[in-house]
Amino acid sequence: MLSKGETWIGVTDGSGKSYYNNMLAKGQSQTFNLTGQTEAKIVVGFAPDTEIKVNGETLAYQLPAAKQVRQDIIIQAKPAGQ
Repeated sequence: MLSKGETWIGVTDGSGKSYYNNMLAKGQSQTFNLTGQTEAKIVVGFAPDTEIKVNGETLAYQLPAAKQVRQDIIIQAKPAGQ
């Protein structure tokens, strides 16, 4: 995750284990390894200033970031071969 401004980020796995729950300042980034997890939950406090990449690919927000600044995102892993 990369902050282009100031944003709050929360990251948990499917069991509820917290990986991050804090602010990111402009230019700061955080990386998380959730290998082996079936689900990741991400709460973004200010989506217009937050870029999320999953396995190197930029994640597109389902709702326009300018209209819905807080975004709650659930990423579910697919079993290998699907």
